[in-house]
Amino acid sequence: MTMKLNYLLDVSVSLTSQSNFSVQTMSPEQPTTKNEQLKNKSILITGGTGSLGRAFVEKVLQDFTGIKRLLIFSRDELKQFEMRQEFPEEEFKELQFMLGDVRDERRVAEACEGIDISIHAAALKHAPLAESNPMEFVKTNILGTENMVKAALQQGVQQLIGISTDKAASPEGVYGATKLCSERIIMEADGKKNLQASILRLPNLLGSSGSVAEVFQRKKNTKKLPITHPDAWRYFISFGQAVQMLLLSLRESRGGEIFVSKGEQKKITDLAREICPDCAHETTGLRPGEKLGEELLTQTEMARAEEYEGYWVIRKF
Repeated sequence: MTMKLNYLLDVSVSLTSQSNFSVQTMSPEQPTTKNEQLKNKSILITGGTGSLGRAFVEKVLQDFTGIKRLLIFSRDELKQFEMRQEFPEEEFKELQFMLGDVRDERRVAEACEGIDISIHAAALKHAPLAESNPMEFVKTNILGTENMVKAALQQGVQQLIGISTDKAASPEGVYGATKLCSERIIMEADGKKNLQASILRLPNLLGSSGSVAEVFQRKKNTKKLPITHPDAWRYFISFGQAVQMLLLSLRESRGGEIFVSKGEQKKITDLAREICPDCAHETTGLRPGEKLGEELLTQTEMARAEEYEGYWVIRKF
């Protein structure tokens, strides 16, 4: 069967054939032989039908061997149906699906039965919506994370990786604040009942649903791109880099770490010109919950971070 998401896994990924925008490759390089890192492991991915989850699933099914079970947990039945069509059961028996919401404590506990590794990626993510719907973000990003931690401890999960965002560093909006709380909830659980719990903090993923790059792609035919502020900038990485960083975190974590992917800093106006050189720019103003620029780490975190090629590691005290 031909995989359909390979473009997401390119470590150096271009946004369009007309764009020369790319992100430098990060360590480690992709393996050329089947990897046994996850052999005999049962893995749960909450929010697994999202863009990162799908890219991770493809990478694992393509390059890893001996996985016992790969369980996708999400509330989107259509995306689960589409993923099953893409990865048919007769060919990928290890891939399983479970409908549910991380807000449902009992359902999350059921999902964690027999699980060795849990990747907690389920979250509400759009910052402006968080400002007008704060309690919805609290229910999913904070209480949902609490449900995940409780279930992991209850069911004897060995390793828990929480997927976070650079907006959790010195947050000014509701979304970043809820993700900071999510980080703290997971970190507090490390070491309890032999659980290894850690965080992977990622910058903006190129081409993810609702991202600025995806918006520019949709609007470039209008020849006018909305720019929140001419001096706004963000950090970016490709899906391939994010998946590699997740695999590195799973391999290197001993519990209590925050892994922070560096990404590439880029002005939004430069990104807009690379996607559509001929488009005009319309300044719309920063939206609620948005900052002019993001931080990957706070000053306090930077003071004790260990730097490696492409990422930092912040270890607990």
